[in-house]
Amino acid sequence: MSTPSANGPSIIILTGPPGSGKTTTGEILASKSPTKSVHMRADNFFDWVRSGFIPPDDPKSMEQNQTVLTAAAVSAIAYWRGGYEVIVDGIIGPWFLPIFHAAFMKAQAPAHYVVLRASPEVAIARAMTRNRSETEREMEAIRSLHEAFGNLGPLEAHVVDTSFITAEHAARDLRNALPSGRFLLRAPQASLQN
Repeated sequence: MSTPSANGPSIIILTGPPGSGKTTTGEILASKSPTKSVHMRADNFFDWVRSGFIPPDDPKSMEQNQTVLTAAAVSAIAYWRGGYEVIVDGIIGPWFLPIFHAAFMKAQAPAHYVVLRASPEVAIARAMTRNRSETEREMEAIRSLHEAFGNLGPLEAHVVDTSFITAEHAARDLRNALPSGRFLLRAPQASLQN
């Protein structure tokens, strides 16, 4: 994958478990981008599936999830080719990176992979504040996703702890760190799993 130029746009995958600040940070990054920008929410691509929808955390959803995230990757590339910086926010764990990596490599699109992660207590409190009607199943899904993002091995270098910082602070820190290449997506890190 080519290294992004100082002035050229890139694609930023902003991920992490629920309650980590992905969407708010993504909105700030996009609105304060030094170039024209797009903020894509991966969840929207799932929302568009009408007939035959399977909840993404269901073990039977692998084929659907691959299709939906391939559509997101292709869309991100289309915007990038149009000269936009693209911020894709969503729960895009390392198990989905091969989909994005293959598409970005083929397009020679420079891409960053940033994992926002708050402590489980903070993440759950934020999720509850956002939606007080969270069911026990939804709370268990949050805990499970937090565990899934808990130990990322070589990708730990891509983690930003958002437990005690605002989304504004996270966006500013990310904007300053992106030119260093710290978050560059370099190679597939994991095989696909659900």
